[in-house]
Amino acid sequence: MERSGGRSSAPLRSPDRSCCEGLERRDGQSPPADFLVHVINGLQRGVVLLSSSGQVTFANPAAQALLERRHPVTVDQDRLRVVSPGQQARLDRFLASTQCSSDAMVLRLNTASGGALTLLVNRLDPGVDLPTGFLVFLFDHDSATPTNPELLREFYELTPAEANVAGLLYNGRSLKVIAAELDCSINTVRAHLKHVFRKCGVHSQAELVRLLALGPYWG
Repeated sequence: MERSGGRSSAPLRSPDRSCCEGLERRDGQSPPADFLVHVINGLQRGVVLLSSSGQVTFANPAAQALLERRHPVTVDQDRLRVVSPGQQARLDRFLASTQCSSDAMVLRLNTASGGALTLLVNRLDPGVDLPTGFLVFLFDHDSATPTNPELLREFYELTPAEANVAGLLYNGRSLKVIAAELDCSINTVRAHLKHVFRKCGVHSQAELVRLLALGPYWG
């Protein structure tokens, strides 16, 4: 991969054993780092780890494949860069803030092919035995596996309509598009979403996307 302006950039690193040092199981023993690396590398979704200063420390193969496209997100000087100046400013503010009302943020970006790519940026809890920093999930909606509405209904006791709204939102649809696809009004979509928030124990779309991203809801 090359940096913008013709400057060469070091290849993105896959996670190594050091990135998993300090992680402990409930029994107090550390799981094998090789196993954790294997799990991260085996995920179909892109995962990037940022240091507390925002530097990219590793990216799994799925993330590397997305970043190497260089649009709408890439790595320049060991930092994530997005093509939208406004979204870049949001990302920079979030990474630079030590006191933030939210521990996650969502960036929705348009790809060169007209599709969508979503970045879910999670602030790592300094209270857990992990390196401080940020965990970033990259979702390519052109190739994403849809959420499984039946599993959503079972996990959170959602109605079919609520599960459909949650799944479509996770897959990058706007409320307007969801209303059109479900042949209902935006107010109806908002009402369903309000119920989804309550049942899932979240308070925002970003929190809901993060919850679904970490759950087994794919068909």
